[in-house]
Amino acid sequence: MATVLDDRLTLSLVLMFVLGAAFYLWTAATSIPLSLADNQTDYYSELATAFLHLHLSIAAAPAGLVHLANPYDPSQNAPYQSAYHDLALYHGRFYVTWGPAPVLVLLIPLHVLGLGASGSLTVAVFGIAGLAFALGTLRVLLGEIDRVPLWMGILGAAVLVCSTTVPFLARGPVVYEEALAGGFCFAMAGVYLAVRAIAQRRASFARLALMSLSFGLAAGSRPPLIATGLLIVPVYLTLRSTRPRGQLFAALAGPCGACVLLLLAYNFARFGNPLQVGQSYQLAGYNPQDVHFGSVGYLPPNVWYYGLSPPRPRILFPFLALTPPPLTYPLGLPAGYMTPEPTGGLLTMTPLILFAFALPWLRRRRPQSLGALASPLLVAAGAGLFALLFLSFEFFNTTERYETDFAGVFLLAALAAWFALSTGAPGRRRRAVRILGAVFALWGCLTGVAISFTGDYERCPQEGCFTTLESATSPISTAIAMLAGGPILAEVQPPSGAQISPVGLTSVGAGTASFSLPAHTSAQLMIVSPNRREAAIVATVEIGPALRRGAALSVRIDDASPAPHDYQIASNGLLRVPIELNRGLNRLLLTPVATATNPPNPAVPQSEQLLIVQSLTISGRD
Repeated sequence: MATVLDDRLTLSLVLMFVLGAAFYLWTAATSIPLSLADNQTDYYSELATAFLHLHLSIAAAPAGLVHLANPYDPSQNAPYQSAYHDLALYHGRFYVTWGPAPVLVLLIPLHVLGLGASGSLTVAVFGIAGLAFALGTLRVLLGEIDRVPLWMGILGAAVLVCSTTVPFLARGPVVYEEALAGGFCFAMAGVYLAVRAIAQRRASFARLALMSLSFGLAAGSRPPLIATGLLIVPVYLTLRSTRPRGQLFAALAGPCGACVLLLLAYNFARFGNPLQVGQSYQLAGYNPQDVHFGSVGYLPPNVWYYGLSPPRPRILFPFLALTPPPLTYPLGLPAGYMTPEPTGGLLTMTPLILFAFALPWLRRRRPQSLGALASPLLVAAGAGLFALLFLSFEFFNTTERYETDFAGVFLLAALAAWFALSTGAPGRRRRAVRILGAVFALWGCLTGVAISFTGDYERCPQEGCFTTLESATSPISTAIAMLAGGPILAEVQPPSGAQISPVGLTSVGAGTASFSLPAHTSAQLMIVSPNRREAAIVATVEIGPALRRGAALSVRIDDASPAPHDYQIASNGLLRVPIELNRGLNRLLLTPVATATNPPNPAVPQSEQLLIVQSLTISGRD
């Protein structure tokens, strides 16, 4: 038998882990700097401090908030939203609504040592650890399935690096993502220990207890992950003839059960209800008293968005994006349903998951192809399905980050089915299965990497990095503009908020853009042109209330011309501004300029809108 150093597959997986860890660290670090300083201010860090002082709440609420007629009404609590957004307000104190397990496992030990962890570091640590366990599970699967080519194992590892949505979490690493990354890590640890025990048909009590604890910690991070604990059942059935059953049951059920009981007690001590995590008391962008959690009517649209909603193309790097989200659901939305956050369907973003549907057939018709792992793989896929359906039932919209709760287990099940089908089929059918799976896997890697750059809001926070990548890939953008036959408005970056762009799934550009410009601000227009040419910005404009009486308003354009030039806006209505474009990617600044002829009016704040732009497009096609 080959040693580990002679095992090309193991060495390849180790290399993929190193590359994946570096990718996760880079993504997190270019979002929020990695830090171990004990001065972090995110909610999880505050919860760690509270726990060390034996408190369950992180702070007392300001008296002004508590004394509001309805402190949960967004129209009343708006002044407090930026500081306390999504915290739970209960009996005058603030509570964290996210699972406490990541705090107990990572942040409290760091605080005891006089250290802290930025959200980026927390997400990176848990993401990297979860990746290690996922790749370990992949190694066990490949050991059970015969004759899988090395390249398929490496491609499977790349899928686990790119397609679990962990890179997406690392692009916006705050408390939401910290909880999800923690849940992913603990769930993958439990799955790895379970499949290894079943494959080897032996495991020490310590390892079994650690597996059980991992499932409990997963539930303590993300409650829907409690279903992964069902893997305890096939482990028990496999090992019951090798261990005293009472001791085996205690090792398997004790740690997980203790975690669940402690979590229920934690909720009861805070909110008087063991099943209440605080969502009914959140200071969110809606009044929790006016919304309904848990509805069968939410299932169809949410399953659609989590399963089938496709990404849309972009003309700029990384050429695929989740936002702005076209509302692709073809049926009517139920009452109380809110606009979904950016969400890409698993089957359109990571179509390799389609192979998971073959697991029941493989277990029934070719049980030898998966060895002893057929049943646990089905249980793992069932746990993922439970998480998907629970989230779809419970919440009135979707968000891409929640897919971390089920994407990992689905991918492990799909990879195992792909390997088994490709080794059991004859000749041409085997080649077809391998090629189809490879195409699906590569597409999943591409989409996973793409959304890791854009995140929720279509922008890597480190502008210099993102700008460099957009410029480096601009020849591809230029080729698309050449095929389109003229310049394309690729993106609009207003000074605050996002542009309103009614784009569709076939829109590679920004569509039409609408935004407002206060005084002393600019909007950046990104335009891709197939050649050097003259074009025009066409928009409907409205002079805002901040313009002083007697003042003149112009719009200043910084384009490919040698110097900026101004165009006066005489009245509200259609405005056409000629511009010079270079071949390739052009970044233009559009700035309102007011020329005062009267003294300033102190009654009009400068923060008000100076210019309102609607339906902005680019004219200049061949």
